Amino acid sequence: MKNVVLRAMLMVSVAAPSTAAFSQEFPTGPIRLIVGFSPGGATDLITRAVARGLTDILGQPIVVENVPGGRGTLALKKTIEAPPDGHTLMMITSNEPVQAVLNPNLPYKLERDLTPISQVAIGAYVLSVHPSMKAKNAAELVAYARANPGKLTYGSPGIGSGQHMAGELFKSMAQVDILHVPYKGGGEVMNALVAGQIDMTFGALPPSLPFIKADRVKALAVTSRNRTSSLPDVPTLDATGVPGYDRAGWFALTAPKGLTRALTDQLNDAVAKALRSQEVKEALNAQGLDPQPSTPDELAAFIRRELEQISKLAELAQIKVD
Repeated sequence: MKNVVLRAMLMVSVAAPSTAAFSQEFPTGPIRLIVGFSPGGATDLITRAVARGLTDILGQPIVVENVPGGRGTLALKKTIEAPPDGHTLMMITSNEPVQAVLNPNLPYKLERDLTPISQVAIGAYVLSVHPSMKAKNAAELVAYARANPGKLTYGSPGIGSGQHMAGELFKSMAQVDILHVPYKGGGEVMNALVAGQIDMTFGALPPSLPFIKADRVKALAVTSRNRTSSLPDVPTLDATGVPGYDRAGWFALTAPKGLTRALTDQLNDAVAKALRSQEVKEALNAQGLDPQPSTPDELAAFIRRELEQISKLAELAQIKVD
């Protein structure tokens, strides 16, 4: 009798393999990781570092595919059209929600057409001022700006850039009137700040750090909720002048809509393990980033908040792109 029961149990287990067993067979071949920027840039370097970490964990090559153009929309289109089998992924950045808000006629919706897997990294902007600025901290800067409406200027790499959004959020939350001056790139912004042509900027960390360390500009605060490992002695805006302020560049891993929860969780676990790798950590830190893993649900909620915040800022500041 016992033998009959055992044979029956064995037949059931063979006939109905679990979801976990299916997920253990993934991946069955190379995984394509799409990035919407050209090779050699910061986003490409970050994506390739994460791809190497995931390759070691998943046991299959993670092939980075650069699809530049359309401010990231071409890469998104290619991702969304791929089968949701886990073998096509996309590294999205803080650029994608901005483009989604400023270009409402795009044929996709981030929250509808992508499966969130995990946040990957966060990169604070740094509020830097010209050395001649008398304000010693963010609180003093806010006080000066309120007493002198329209007098101060801040630069960014262009309308709709992450630094532009950081500046507009600062203006809104601190209730100050500061003139935005758009440039063509981060290098031009820092040169203008050093030359005294603008008063301040919310700069990305990699181009800002050499000027800060050389005392050619003065770092008052970082824009993320927590301090960054790149400037551990620089406080946050949240703690020193604008309570509740939290705005930063970020990177996250996604897949086409319809990816099963089992595969989503398996990829999420792989990302978390990759971000614990010393090699991946060092590669991220070199770009002014800190590892930032999350659950899929946390990433989904984060993207919704990003879209809501950017929509409010775009409407408030009347931000439009050509």
